Amino acid sequence: MKRIIFILSAIFAGIFGVGAQNVTEPYSVTDGDNGYTPLLKEGKIWIWNGLECYGEKVYEFPIFNEVKYKMEIEGKKLFVVSQTSVCDLYDDNDYLLYEENGKVEIRYEYGDGAVKYYPLYDFNMKPGDKLPVVEVIEGRVLDQGDELEMIARTDIEAHGKVWRRMELKNTRTNKSVFWVEGIGAPHYMQMQSIIYPDSWDCGIDMGGFRECIDNGETIFTMSDFGETLSVDALPSETEAIQRDAPIYDMLGRRVTSMARGGIYVRDGKKFVYLSHKSE
Repeated sequence: MKRIIFILSAIFAGIFGVGAQNVTEPYSVTDGDNGYTPLLKEGKIWIWNGLECYGEKVYEFPIFNEVKYKMEIEGKKLFVVSQTSVCDLYDDNDYLLYEENGKVEIRYEYGDGAVKYYPLYDFNMKPGDKLPVVEVIEGRVLDQGDELEMIARTDIEAHGKVWRRMELKNTRTNKSVFWVEGIGAPHYMQMQSIIYPDSWDCGIDMGGFRECIDNGETIFTMSDFGETLSVDALPSETEAIQRDAPIYDMLGRRVTSMARGGIYVRDGKKFVYLSHKSE
């Protein structure tokens, strides 16, 4: 029996027992009559940025999550998502996701055999709707009192396609959260259920979304989400370079040089690089 592990991260924590005899013929999802863009589709790949810390040094590596096929279990057709990485913790893992009527859930099987489906997204939300946020750590569910409130839905364009983006707000922290139909969230901490791996304190973390690939082509990148982080400062070149904290581009790659007008992330905050006045 293969162990199905969801690490979203976790996205992006749980163990899911799956029998190979349940595998069905390959299945593909197409857009529905209402124009909804499904999140799950065979061959679709998400690349996340893994970060491994050794003291003050941070090493980056990609984590690939590919939708392989559908299988039937407990009367539901679930997508098998295969995860690979150069990091052993995130390599050779599978997890099960279920999508229906604009809602996406993950299957979590406890050690005693009990099964629970945790919601990740509900793309049917309308302005004013609220959803509770839960955290799952080693099978224990923690309710921190967070809620996601739907604020607005807008259309954005990325890579030749128009995408529907939802802006939500965490009512406790008052921070904005963005979901995009067919893509998801830019960070696992912005999903409705936050599920941590059993070894979540191992010093390795999911640094955030890099890009989504479909039919061999990049269809969405981190920067396409838009204003997902607040711009707190516009540092000069000297200030930016002298800071000890590493600097990343919007794809999660560490950079040693920056382009004028580019948007970068340092200490979890986004800033616009302004060239030195002497240039």
